[in-house]
Amino acid sequence: MKAAGWILTCLGFALAFVWNFLAQDNVGLMAVSALLIFAGMLLLAVNATMRMSRGELRLRPIEAVKRWPIIFLVMVGVYALAHVIFPEMEIRWTETLIKCSIASLAMALYFSAYRKLA
Repeated sequence: MKAAGWILTCLGFALAFVWNFLAQDNVGLMAVSALLIFAGMLLLAVNATMRMSRGELRLRPIEAVKRWPIIFLVMVGVYALAHVIFPEMEIRWTETLIKCSIASLAMALYFSAYRKLA
């Protein structure tokens, strides 16, 4: 399930890049890309939840709190770089900071998880 989740997510992002560069007026391609990304992320979340419920996966919240600011700064930096590269793109910074904080906390928890030794 984990491999299928990663495959669907990467395929969705690849399709999104193709849509961005070639066919921006094709709404169906954008919708399929979003559905693939959503389905892949859902499979990854279900897989992690099942592994935690079976006791195969443990979280280290202190490690996550240590990594969170670094991931947050990287994400905000990527948004700032995107604003420099694409100046016509409007970025609402309050919304961006909220999204980055939630996503970076989730990523920090994901990166700090470890497998329980058998």
